[in-house]
Amino acid sequence: MIGWSGCHRGSPWLLIRPDDDPDVLEAADMADDFVGFKVNHVFADTNDTFNAETQEFLPEWVWQIADRRGLVIMLHMVRVRSLADPVNQRYIRQYCQRYPGAKLILAHAARGFCGRHTTEGIDTLRGLDNVYFETSAVCESEPLEAILHAFGPRRLMFGTDFPISESRGRYISIADGFAWLDEHNVFWEDQAFAAPTRVGIESLLALRRACQSMSLKDADIERIFRHNARQLLSIDSPPNGRRTQQTYNQAKQIIPGGTQLWLIRKKLTHCYLAEMPTIPGVFDICWCVTFFAVSHTQ
Repeated sequence: MIGWSGCHRGSPWLLIRPDDDPDVLEAADMADDFVGFKVNHVFADTNDTFNAETQEFLPEWVWQIADRRGLVIMLHMVRVRSLADPVNQRYIRQYCQRYPGAKLILAHAARGFCGRHTTEGIDTLRGLDNVYFETSAVCESEPLEAILHAFGPRRLMFGTDFPISESRGRYISIADGFAWLDEHNVFWEDQAFAAPTRVGIESLLALRRACQSMSLKDADIERIFRHNARQLLSIDSPPNGRRTQQTYNQAKQIIPGGTQLWLIRKKLTHCYLAEMPTIPGVFDICWCVTFFAVSHTQ
Protein backbone atom coordinates (compact mmCIF):
# COMPACT_ATOMS: atom_id res chain seq x y z
CA MET A 1 0.00 0.00 0.00
CA ILE A 2 1.49 3.33 -1.05
CA GLY A 3 -0.85 5.63 0.84
CA TRP A 4 -3.74 7.89 0.02
CA SER A 5 -4.39 10.43 -2.69
CA GLY A 6 -7.08 13.09 -2.51
CA CYS A 7 -10.08 12.99 -0.22
CA HIS A 8 -13.59 14.12 0.52
CA ARG A 9 -14.46 14.71 4.15
CA GLY A 10 -11.33 12.85 5.21
CA SER A 11 -12.04 9.71 3.15
CA PRO A 12 -8.95 8.94 1.06
CA TRP A 13 -8.23 7.00 -2.08
CA LEU A 14 -5.67 4.24 -1.64
CA LEU A 15 -2.93 4.02 -4.24
CA ILE A 16 -2.11 0.33 -4.29
CA ARG A 17 0.43 -2.11 -5.73
CA PRO A 18 -0.35 -5.63 -6.96
CA ASP A 19 1.79 -7.19 -4.22
CA ASP A 20 -0.01 -5.43 -1.36
CA ASP A 21 -1.69 -7.55 1.30
CA PRO A 22 -5.46 -7.59 0.60
CA ASP A 23 -6.32 -8.24 4.26
CA VAL A 24 -4.36 -5.19 5.37
CA LEU A 25 -6.06 -3.02 2.76
CA GLU A 26 -9.55 -4.17 3.66
CA ALA A 27 -8.83 -3.58 7.34
CA ALA A 28 -7.60 -0.09 6.47
CA ASP A 29 -10.85 0.61 4.63
CA MET A 30 -12.92 -0.53 7.59
CA ALA A 31 -10.90 1.73 9.90
CA ASP A 32 -10.71 4.86 7.73
CA ASP A 33 -13.72 4.68 5.40
CA PHE A 34 -11.85 4.83 2.10
CA VAL A 35 -13.60 5.86 -1.11
CA GLY A 36 -11.74 3.32 -3.19
CA PHE A 37 -8.53 2.45 -4.99
CA LYS A 38 -6.24 4.13 -7.47
CA VAL A 39 -4.00 1.88 -9.55
CA ASN A 40 -1.12 2.75 -11.85
CA HIS A 41 0.67 0.87 -14.60
CA VAL A 42 4.11 1.77 -13.18
CA PHE A 43 3.66 -0.98 -10.59
CA ALA A 44 3.22 -3.70 -13.22
CA ASP A 45 5.99 -6.30 -13.12
CA THR A 46 7.15 -5.67 -16.68
CA ASN A 47 9.67 -3.43 -18.39
CA ASP A 48 7.19 -1.86 -20.81
CA THR A 49 4.48 -0.82 -18.37
CA PHE A 50 2.69 1.38 -20.93
CA ASN A 51 1.74 -1.81 -22.75
CA ALA A 52 0.90 -3.82 -19.64
CA GLU A 53 -2.38 -5.69 -19.49
CA THR A 54 -4.64 -4.28 -16.80
CA GLN A 55 -4.53 -7.40 -14.60
CA GLU A 56 -0.78 -6.85 -14.25
CA PHE A 57 -1.40 -3.78 -12.10
CA LEU A 58 -5.07 -4.21 -11.12
CA PRO A 59 -5.32 -7.71 -9.63
CA GLU A 60 -8.59 -9.50 -8.96
CA TRP A 61 -8.39 -9.13 -5.19
CA VAL A 62 -8.88 -5.35 -5.61
CA TRP A 63 -12.15 -6.05 -7.42
CA GLN A 64 -13.22 -8.49 -4.71
CA ILE A 65 -12.76 -5.92 -1.94
CA ALA A 66 -14.45 -3.18 -4.00
CA ASP A 67 -17.37 -5.50 -4.76
CA ARG A 68 -17.89 -6.46 -1.11
CA ARG A 69 -17.68 -2.89 0.16
CA GLY A 70 -19.16 -0.94 -2.75
CA LEU A 71 -15.91 0.91 -3.42
CA VAL A 72 -14.66 2.77 -6.48
CA ILE A 73 -11.68 1.80 -8.64
CA MET A 74 -9.98 4.58 -10.60
CA LEU A 75 -8.30 3.05 -13.64
CA HIS A 76 -5.75 4.89 -15.78
CA MET A 77 -5.84 2.63 -18.80
CA VAL A 78 -2.74 1.97 -20.89
CA ARG A 79 -1.79 0.10 -24.10
CA VAL A 80 -1.31 1.84 -27.42
CA ARG A 81 -4.94 1.91 -28.55
CA SER A 82 -6.55 2.36 -25.12
CA LEU A 83 -10.26 1.52 -25.23
CA ALA A 84 -10.00 0.43 -28.87
CA ASP A 85 -7.74 -2.43 -27.73
CA PRO A 86 -9.72 -5.72 -27.49
CA VAL A 87 -7.57 -6.77 -24.51
CA ASN A 88 -8.75 -3.73 -22.53
CA GLN A 89 -12.34 -4.19 -23.69
CA ARG A 90 -12.47 -7.82 -22.56
CA TYR A 91 -10.93 -7.03 -19.19
CA ILE A 92 -13.36 -4.24 -18.39
CA ARG A 93 -16.45 -6.22 -19.43
CA GLN A 94 -15.33 -9.36 -17.64
CA TYR A 95 -14.58 -7.75 -14.29
CA CYS A 96 -17.43 -5.23 -14.26
CA GLN A 97 -19.86 -8.11 -14.86
CA ARG A 98 -18.17 -10.43 -12.38
CA TYR A 99 -18.10 -7.80 -9.62
CA PRO A 100 -21.22 -5.62 -10.01
CA GLY A 101 -20.80 -4.08 -6.55
CA ALA A 102 -17.53 -2.44 -7.60
CA LYS A 103 -17.67 0.89 -9.44
CA LEU A 104 -15.07 1.55 -12.13
CA ILE A 105 -14.02 5.03 -13.26
CA LEU A 106 -12.11 5.15 -16.55
CA ALA A 107 -9.86 8.17 -16.19
CA HIS A 108 -9.33 10.71 -18.98
CA ALA A 109 -12.46 9.68 -20.89
CA ALA A 110 -11.16 6.10 -21.08
CA ARG A 111 -7.73 7.53 -21.94
CA GLY A 112 -9.26 9.28 -24.89
CA PHE A 113 -6.27 11.45 -25.74
CA CYS A 114 -6.68 10.02 -29.21
CA GLY A 115 -10.40 10.60 -29.51
CA ARG A 116 -11.06 7.90 -32.08
CA HIS A 117 -9.85 5.23 -29.64
CA THR A 118 -12.71 6.01 -27.26
CA THR A 119 -15.15 6.43 -30.15
CA GLU A 120 -14.14 3.06 -31.60
CA GLY A 121 -14.30 1.14 -28.33
CA ILE A 122 -17.10 2.74 -26.33
CA ASP A 123 -19.90 0.54 -27.68
CA THR A 124 -18.18 -2.57 -26.28
CA LEU A 125 -19.01 -1.28 -22.78
CA ARG A 126 -22.73 -0.74 -23.38
CA GLY A 127 -24.91 -2.48 -20.83
CA LEU A 128 -22.41 -2.18 -17.97
CA ASP A 129 -24.13 -0.48 -15.03
CA ASN A 130 -20.99 0.12 -12.96
CA VAL A 131 -18.63 1.91 -15.35
CA TYR A 132 -18.09 5.69 -15.24
CA PHE A 133 -15.85 8.24 -16.95
CA GLU A 134 -14.15 11.52 -16.06
CA THR A 135 -12.96 14.36 -18.25
CA SER A 136 -9.58 15.47 -16.88
CA ALA A 137 -6.94 16.69 -19.36
CA VAL A 138 -9.02 15.62 -22.37
CA CYS A 139 -8.63 18.49 -24.83
CA GLU A 140 -10.84 17.30 -27.70
CA SER A 141 -14.59 16.84 -27.71
CA GLU A 142 -14.72 13.58 -29.71
CA PRO A 143 -14.20 11.11 -26.83
CA LEU A 144 -16.58 13.07 -24.58
CA GLU A 145 -19.27 13.06 -27.26
CA ALA A 146 -18.81 9.31 -27.71
CA ILE A 147 -19.33 8.73 -23.98
CA LEU A 148 -22.37 10.99 -23.84
CA HIS A 149 -23.86 9.26 -26.88
CA ALA A 150 -23.36 5.76 -25.43
CA PHE A 151 -24.07 6.40 -21.73
CA GLY A 152 -25.76 9.78 -21.42
CA PRO A 153 -24.81 12.56 -18.97
CA ARG A 154 -25.19 10.44 -15.80
CA ARG A 155 -21.92 8.51 -16.26
CA LEU A 156 -19.56 11.39 -17.02
CA MET A 157 -17.85 13.48 -14.33
CA PHE A 158 -15.78 16.62 -14.59
CA GLY A 159 -12.15 16.27 -13.50
CA THR A 160 -9.25 18.74 -13.35
CA ASP A 161 -6.09 16.59 -13.25
CA PHE A 162 -4.53 19.24 -11.00
CA PRO A 163 -1.66 20.22 -11.19
CA ILE A 164 -1.49 19.21 -14.88
CA SER A 165 -4.41 21.56 -15.42
CA GLU A 166 -2.12 24.49 -14.55
CA SER A 167 0.40 23.73 -17.30
CA ARG A 168 0.08 25.21 -20.78
CA GLY A 169 -0.49 23.03 -23.81
CA ARG A 170 -2.84 20.27 -24.94
CA TYR A 171 -3.11 16.75 -26.25
CA ILE A 172 -4.01 16.36 -29.91
CA SER A 173 -5.07 13.31 -31.92
CA ILE A 174 -2.66 12.41 -34.71
CA ALA A 175 -3.44 9.47 -37.00
CA ASP A 176 -3.96 6.50 -34.65
CA GLY A 177 -2.27 8.10 -31.69
CA PHE A 178 -1.77 11.41 -29.90
CA ALA A 179 0.89 13.96 -29.11
CA TRP A 180 1.43 16.40 -26.28
CA LEU A 181 2.08 20.01 -27.25
CA ASP A 182 3.49 22.21 -24.51
CA GLU A 183 5.53 25.35 -24.00
CA HIS A 184 8.80 23.53 -24.62
CA ASN A 185 8.31 21.36 -27.70
CA VAL A 186 6.65 23.90 -29.99
CA PHE A 187 8.21 27.14 -31.26
CA TRP A 188 5.27 29.27 -30.20
CA GLU A 189 7.09 32.48 -31.01
CA ASP A 190 6.81 31.48 -34.67
CA GLN A 191 3.04 31.03 -34.43
CA ALA A 192 1.20 34.19 -35.47
CA PHE A 193 -2.28 32.94 -34.63
CA ALA A 194 -1.89 30.76 -31.53
CA ALA A 195 -0.40 30.73 -28.06
CA PRO A 196 -0.68 27.95 -25.47
CA THR A 197 -3.24 28.27 -22.73
CA ARG A 198 -3.78 26.13 -19.65
CA VAL A 199 -4.68 22.47 -20.04
CA GLY A 200 -7.59 23.03 -17.67
CA ILE A 201 -9.06 25.60 -20.03
CA GLU A 202 -8.52 23.41 -23.10
CA SER A 203 -10.30 20.59 -21.31
CA LEU A 204 -13.22 22.81 -20.34
CA LEU A 205 -13.60 24.07 -23.89
CA ALA A 206 -13.65 20.49 -25.17
CA LEU A 207 -16.36 19.63 -22.66
CA ARG A 208 -18.29 22.73 -23.68
CA ARG A 209 -18.19 21.67 -27.33
CA ALA A 210 -19.36 18.17 -26.42
CA CYS A 211 -22.27 19.50 -24.36
CA GLN A 212 -23.30 21.80 -27.18
CA SER A 213 -22.97 19.08 -29.80
CA MET A 214 -25.12 16.70 -27.74
CA SER A 215 -27.65 19.48 -26.95
CA LEU A 216 -27.39 18.93 -23.21
CA LYS A 217 -29.67 20.84 -20.88
CA ASP A 218 -28.42 22.87 -17.92
CA ALA A 219 -29.48 20.09 -15.56
CA ASP A 220 -27.35 17.61 -17.52
CA ILE A 221 -24.32 19.89 -17.30
CA GLU A 222 -24.81 20.29 -13.55
CA ARG A 223 -24.81 16.52 -13.23
CA ILE A 224 -21.46 16.31 -15.02
CA PHE A 225 -19.88 19.04 -12.90
CA ARG A 226 -21.31 18.05 -9.55
CA HIS A 227 -24.18 15.65 -8.95
CA ASN A 228 -22.74 12.53 -10.62
CA ALA A 229 -19.63 12.56 -8.45
CA ARG A 230 -21.60 13.31 -5.30
CA GLN A 231 -23.92 10.41 -6.00
CA LEU A 232 -21.14 7.98 -6.90
CA LEU A 233 -19.02 8.87 -3.86
CA SER A 234 -22.02 9.25 -1.50
CA ILE A 235 -21.24 12.87 -0.67
CA ASP A 236 -24.17 14.61 0.96
CA SER A 237 -25.02 18.15 -0.12
CA PRO A 238 -25.42 20.63 2.77
CA PRO A 239 -28.61 22.68 2.86
CA ASN A 240 -28.63 25.89 0.82
CA GLY A 241 -27.18 28.80 2.75
CA ARG A 242 -24.71 26.65 4.70
CA ARG A 243 -22.58 25.38 1.80
CA THR A 244 -20.11 28.29 1.61
CA GLN A 245 -19.38 28.44 5.33
CA GLN A 246 -19.17 24.68 5.62
CA THR A 247 -16.72 24.47 2.72
CA TYR A 248 -14.62 27.22 4.28
CA ASN A 249 -14.51 25.42 7.62
CA GLN A 250 -13.56 22.16 5.91
CA ALA A 251 -10.82 23.94 3.97
CA LYS A 252 -9.22 25.23 7.19
CA GLN A 253 -9.02 21.66 8.49
CA ILE A 254 -8.10 19.78 5.31
CA ILE A 255 -5.85 21.97 3.17
CA PRO A 256 -2.18 22.14 4.29
CA GLY A 257 -1.52 25.75 5.23
CA GLY A 258 -5.22 26.29 5.88
CA THR A 259 -6.87 29.37 4.46
CA GLN A 260 -3.58 30.71 3.10
CA LEU A 261 -3.54 28.00 0.44
CA TRP A 262 -7.26 28.57 -0.08
CA LEU A 263 -6.48 32.18 -0.99
CA ILE A 264 -3.76 31.04 -3.38
CA ARG A 265 -6.27 28.77 -5.11
CA LYS A 266 -8.67 31.69 -5.29
CA LYS A 267 -6.02 33.73 -7.10
CA LEU A 268 -5.46 30.86 -9.52
CA THR A 269 -9.19 30.81 -10.20
CA HIS A 270 -9.11 34.51 -11.04
CA CYS A 271 -6.26 33.80 -13.49
CA TYR A 272 -8.35 31.09 -15.16
CA LEU A 273 -11.38 33.31 -15.47
CA ALA A 274 -9.31 36.13 -16.90
CA GLU A 275 -7.92 33.84 -19.63
CA MET A 276 -11.00 31.80 -20.38
CA PRO A 277 -13.29 32.73 -23.30
CA THR A 278 -16.87 33.65 -22.42
CA ILE A 279 -19.02 30.60 -21.72
CA PRO A 280 -22.68 31.59 -21.39
CA GLY A 281 -25.29 29.96 -19.22
CA VAL A 282 -24.79 27.42 -16.49
CA PHE A 283 -21.34 26.42 -17.72
CA ASP A 284 -19.51 29.36 -16.15
CA ILE A 285 -21.38 28.88 -12.86
CA CYS A 286 -20.52 25.17 -12.74
CA TRP A 287 -16.91 25.95 -13.56
CA CYS A 288 -16.52 28.48 -10.73
CA VAL A 289 -18.22 26.24 -8.17
CA THR A 290 -16.29 23.15 -9.24
CA PHE A 291 -12.91 24.88 -9.18
CA PHE A 292 -13.40 25.88 -5.57
CA ALA A 293 -14.79 22.43 -4.72
CA VAL A 294 -11.74 20.59 -6.02
CA SER A 295 -9.54 22.74 -3.81
CA HIS A 296 -10.51 20.52 -0.90
CA THR A 297 -11.51 17.30 -2.65
CA GLN A 298 -8.35 16.60 -4.65
